[in-house]
Amino acid sequence: MLNTVRLLKGEAILTKSEVKNFHKYDTIWGDDGYPKELKKWNMKDKEEAKRELSKYRCKYDMGNPLSHITEYGLEYYEEDEDGNFITGSDYDFAEDEVLQGD
Repeated sequence: MLNTVRLLKGEAILTKSEVKNFHKYDTIWGDDGYPKELKKWNMKDKEEAKRELSKYRCKYDMGNPLSHITEYGLEYYEEDEDGNFITGSDYDFAEDEVLQGD
């Protein structure tokens, strides 16, 4: 049973050719994604976590030659009493903001 929610932030700076292989939310759940944990809640505080997520936007600044990507999401999962990941994950993501660079 899922018992934990955490707010994650993923970032990437990609070249024009790397952007072609990028999929939305790769910075959070992709093979090469290493998101930073910003906050953590017990599942009973899920609504509070959703309110916190609503303060953020996933930003896709599609520039030339580099694109800057910042993504935010909530991860729902089960952890043990020591805080170790057991199983999951389900996600909710912040709204998108796409910017067109040079």
